[in-house]
Formats: sequence, C-alpha cells, structure tokens
Amino acid sequence: MCSAQTLPATDLNETAKEIGALERAQARAMDADTQSRVWMAVTVSVSFIILNAAMMALIWTAFNADMSLLRDRLIENDQRLITTNIMMSLIGATVVQTGAILFAITGYLFPKK
Repeated sequence: MCSAQTLPATDLNETAKEIGALERAQARAMDADTQSRVWMAVTVSVSFIILNAAMMALIWTAFNADMSLLRDRLIENDQRLITTNIMMSLIGATVVQTGAILFAITGYLFPKK
C-alpha cells in the first residue's frame, strides 16, 4: 500500500471519502442486522407467549369441565380428563419448550463468529 506522502492530495481525499463511505455502509449493515435480530426475537417470544396462553386456556377449560362433571356426579374420579400424568407431561413439555426457545434465540442473537 502506498504511503500518504506518495499520494497526491486529491487521491487522499478520494481515499478518505471511500473509507468513510465503507464505514457508513458497514454501520448501516450492522444496524439492519441488529434490527432483524431484535424483530426475530420479539416475534418468537410473542408467539411463544400466545401459544402457552392458549395451552393454559385449554387446560383451564378441561379442568373446569372435569370439576363440573365430578360435581354433578356424571363421571367418577378415575374418568377425569386432566390427570396427574397429563399435568406432569404438560409441565415437562413447557420446560423443554422454554429451554429450546431460549437456546435458539441466544444462538441467533449471539452467533459464534
């Protein structure tokens, strides 16, 4: 590469403008990348919250149906919809899902370069 003393002044100004333009372009690219990462994290998080809220509403509805049927003596205790096995499965699935989502978002937001 040429030293600053061997380049004419006009070449130095053009080189400085090119470097400045390159740095601005890199900064804009980094901003766009950051914005897309934030958008993706928010989208995945909102989807996760909505899906889990829907699952909780389903469980709540089934539990209330169980209680109503038990209260009216239309079913016995062993005929319930929501059993301990179902509750444990749903809790375990939620824990695994939360870990997978956090792992995916963390890997996306902080890539190993």
